[in-house]
Amino acid sequence: MTLLSELRSTDYNDDSMYSYLCKLKYDEFVDSHDIEVDFLNDVDRMLSRYFIRNDMTRYRRLTNLFGDAIDRFSKCEDCGSWEYEDDVRWAYDDNPICSNCIDNYRYSENRDTYVSEDDYYDEESESQHDDYIYEYNEDVMSHCSYQVSDKDRTELYPLYMGVELEVERRNNCPYEIGEMTHNDFYNGKTGQFAIMKSDGSLSNGFEIVTAPATLNAHRENWHTFLNGAAIKHLKSWNTDTTGMHIHISRNHLTQLDIGKLLVFINDYKNEEFVNHIAGRNSDQWAKKSSKKISDAVNSSEKYEAVNMSHRHTIEFRIFKGNLAKQGLFRVMEFVHALVGFSKTTSMTKLSYKDFIRYMELPQNRSEYKIFYGWLTRKSYCIGKPSRSVDWSDEQNNLREIA
Repeated sequence: MTLLSELRSTDYNDDSMYSYLCKLKYDEFVDSHDIEVDFLNDVDRMLSRYFIRNDMTRYRRLTNLFGDAIDRFSKCEDCGSWEYEDDVRWAYDDNPICSNCIDNYRYSENRDTYVSEDDYYDEESESQHDDYIYEYNEDVMSHCSYQVSDKDRTELYPLYMGVELEVERRNNCPYEIGEMTHNDFYNGKTGQFAIMKSDGSLSNGFEIVTAPATLNAHRENWHTFLNGAAIKHLKSWNTDTTGMHIHISRNHLTQLDIGKLLVFINDYKNEEFVNHIAGRNSDQWAKKSSKKISDAVNSSEKYEAVNMSHRHTIEFRIFKGNLAKQGLFRVMEFVHALVGFSKTTSMTKLSYKDFIRYMELPQNRSEYKIFYGWLTRKSYCIGKPSRSVDWSDEQNNLREIA
């Protein structure tokens, strides 16, 4: 039997399936949006039986038959059956699951999506027993306080920076990784510098969230973690899930300063330079759009490159996750230097070339040794990297790729 003969011999709504398909395609009085999901599945199964087994080829055939009515349905990722769009549930954010297969999943409040039973119970077990990894909405200021260094000069409104670094566990990661990381960020003199929080966007990881701190305080408080045991069981650069966000204190900035930051980061002429520093070009997590100085008075969406929706901070969301010392401090020093640049440059000099000239100033070459060294190694600047920096970047066998 051929596909055509089977369509003609199979009844549907007091007619044959073939006749009904002809009416859908050619009869203007038959509304294609009235098709039922069972009919769509029957046709799809027939196409599959008659050697049209490629999903994309079958989808094109179905689209040709049903037109835009196909948009009312989604195909289950598990069983391959079609389901009404309104009845579909989504697993792991972007996998459509039909009403029959969804019984094999559980809704994860932490990840805000359906996950497999195994992943759900793994998450439950982890959240119940790991006292060192808090819920995603935990307030870091309940555990940490603003931190400055003895090297900092006294200011009324210092430039505080808060880092959110996403990491994934490596294979055979020890169960007590939360406690290990927590201890690496504890200082007997200043207390806790960072806490760990769950993050639904990660596969099997967590987020390291620091206290608001000056750049010098960051340099002092990351040392134990970067050279400790916990970092060897974590990864951040070579993943598709992790990023790094840097918050800076609003009260250190004027509206004009903020406007210049917005223009610089979002200017398409600076895009290649900014992406090179950031280590990625991900519009999914950090959308860019042309900005004006006056946009500083407006709020923004969370997922923009520079997120201004927070009351007390400005958030840079553009950076790829990085556990290498050079990579971590490269972006921190870049943000810190960019703030200084925004305070001194004019509104007409906001190109990356203007910024590079700013970085060539002797005081900036000295202050931002890691970032300036990176600029010279990547041929943006013509100077030489500082000899006081270990450019091998091999702590814990981690090598930055950028």
